[in-house]
Parts: sequence; C-alpha cells; structure tokens
Amino acid sequence: MKITATHNHQLIPTALAVMIASLGLAVPSTAAAATYHVSTTGNDTNSCATAQSVSTPKRSIPSALSCMVAGDDMLVRGGNYPALSYPAAPTGTSWTSAITIKSYPGETVNIDGYIRFSGSATRQYIVIDGLKIVGSATTLVADTAFQVDAPGNNHIRFINGEVNNSPRSSVYVGGGSHDNEFINLYIHDGDATAVYFNTSYGNILDGCDIANTGVDNGQNHFAFQITTQGGTSDNNIIRNNRLHGTKDRPGSGGGYVGSGSGNLVYNNRIYDNNKGIDIGSGSNNKLLNNVIYGNTYESIQVIAGTGHVVRNNIIRGNGLNAPTYYVSTTNSNNLTSDPLFVNASGGDFRVQSGSPAIDAGMALAEVPTDVAGTRRPQGASFDIGAYEYSSSTTALTPPAAPTNVRVSQ
Repeated sequence: MKITATHNHQLIPTALAVMIASLGLAVPSTAAAATYHVSTTGNDTNSCATAQSVSTPKRSIPSALSCMVAGDDMLVRGGNYPALSYPAAPTGTSWTSAITIKSYPGETVNIDGYIRFSGSATRQYIVIDGLKIVGSATTLVADTAFQVDAPGNNHIRFINGEVNNSPRSSVYVGGGSHDNEFINLYIHDGDATAVYFNTSYGNILDGCDIANTGVDNGQNHFAFQITTQGGTSDNNIIRNNRLHGTKDRPGSGGGYVGSGSGNLVYNNRIYDNNKGIDIGSGSNNKLLNNVIYGNTYESIQVIAGTGHVVRNNIIRGNGLNAPTYYVSTTNSNNLTSDPLFVNASGGDFRVQSGSPAIDAGMALAEVPTDVAGTRRPQGASFDIGAYEYSSSTTALTPPAAPTNVRVSQ
C-alpha cells in the first residue's frame, strides 16, 4: 500500500490571485512531497537536500527522519539497522499526509530488536511499510518488537512486514493508544502472545499470518489477545487472518477476547492450536464467519460477559468441537458437520461444490466480503465460514494457441 501525499499549503484568495497575475508576479507552486533515502553505505553528514537522491543517502533512519515533514516518504535500502525508538517528530496529519518509512523495492530491511512509539509526545499518521523486525538476545530480552503506547501515539500503520523471534509480544498496543492498523504481516516464532491489544481501542489486525506463538513459561499465550487493565479495549477488529501453531500450553490458543465491548472477529482461519478462541468477559463481542479447525482442545468458549454473538462459523475437527457457552450467547448458523474443505490439511479452507456451508449462513452487515475479498453473498444467502463459494472463481482454461496464422505487413 503506497500512501501518496503533498504538504498542506494555504490557497491564495481569488481576488489576491487576480491582482498578483495583473502585476505579472509569480505565484508559488505547491511543493510535492519529498522522498529521502537511507542506506548502510550512506553518510549522516549528507544534507537533507542531497539525501533526496538515491546516490547520496543518509546512513540512519533517525537522521533521515529529522528531514521529514507530513507527507514525506523514506526509502530504506536493504541491510541491518539498529532498533528504533521513534523520536517526538516528525508526525503526519492524516492518512493522506502521513510519514512513511518504507523498504526499497525488492530489498530486505532488518531492524534489530524493536520499533517503539512511546512517551507523551503526539506521534500519529505514521506508516511502517515492508520492514522486518528480528529478535536478538541482546536487544529483545525484555522488549516488545513493535510497541505503541500512550494516547498521543495513535494512527500508526505497520504493513507488509515481518516480526520474527520476539521474546515478548511481537506487537503490543496499550496505554490508551487507538486506531492503529496492522496489515499483511508475517508474525512467527515469538515467545509470548503475538498481538496484544491492552487498554487500546479501535485497532485493526487484518490479513496477517501469525504462526508458532509462545513457549511454556507458565503463562497461556495467544495469536491475538484483547484485554482491559484499567482502561478500555473496545471496537477492535480482527479479520482475514491465519492464526495457527500456538501449542505451548493447553490454555493457549488462536485468540482471546478477554474484555472490552464491540470487538469484532471475522473471516479468520483459526487452526492447529491447542484451543480455538475464547471470549473471557466484556459485552457485545462477535465471532462471525470464522473457520475453527483441528485445534487440540476447545473450539470456542464464551466464559463471561453479556450480549456476545457467535454466528456463521465452521467448527470442525477440534478436540471439543461443540462450543461451550457459560453465559447466554446469541449463536446460530454454525456448522459442525463436514464442510467439504478443498484441502484442510494444507490450510486451504475453501469449500467445494455441494458443501453444506453454501448459502446456509445468516446475512451479516459486519461481513460484506469474504477473506479473499469476494462480495457476500454469491448465491441465495451468505455462506458459512471464511470463504464465499462461487463457481465463477474456478480457474479458467486458456484458449488454444491459434494455428495457420500468417503475418503480413
């Protein structure tokens, strides 16, 4: 995802513009957003002006940040860079006038240990695109790999990246931070809950592959966890993700909505964990159109709280397949019989023609498309599960190559 932006400039009033034109004076043009370059072979003594050329880059990300204003981009060449504590400035003003730190196309940027947004300063509308955070024994003993903390740190977007080998949570958002986005990330082989929204609201976890979370250190871990500790964790969205391989303890699993209100979990594939997903407390949290398959113990548990909704989920092949509801829960249109997956053992949870999931779901305004972006419904009604079946999505056979063709000038 590329964010294109320009700096904000005041418009010249019409009457003044006419007067300037009549006097033959030049009107200053709107400046385009700048792009700054960083490379391990660069030099931080290079000026901001020269760092706009790929041939004369800065050496460090903080040095390039000192040049930037809202709407600017940074392109980072491949290589290894130290951990980054984001400074008080620069900051964006909107998603269309953001600060963007992006890996150079086709190159791998490794950040040693962590990227952190913390403290009381306001940092917002910042995009981290394509960077890889790699855990190490020296920099990550007690650190979260990607941390956003405090209310002033909000509207942070981490996309198209990777987090590997974090000894604590791979992503932690807390302290009242809000409206952050984590999109198309590969998060794997960490030693604690992978994505932890704690006293943080309005966040989105979308299209991520979260695998092999947790070690047995006496605590349960989850691919994602939403918890309130003295604040609020409301209206977070967990959608279109693969959540698998969290198997360190019997109580660990794909997801845990521990508290908060209005959290929405849909179109996820939650499989090969010890447990599927729990709702531990809170109110009006929803599990919709998920696939919960092949988990060792429970599929779904709703433990406490009020007003929770469980609908349109495929629940199959778990140790305890039937959901457990310890409190009153609205539940309907969940499928536990064979859904005729294309290849469940290979992680392909599309359904085949004739599946009992087809057209058997309830129409839900919260789930307008499936995990692949196909609009719901394709048939008479919504399908159950993360995928909407459509015969038109099958591969087309290309036409035969033409024969007896003559080319003339």
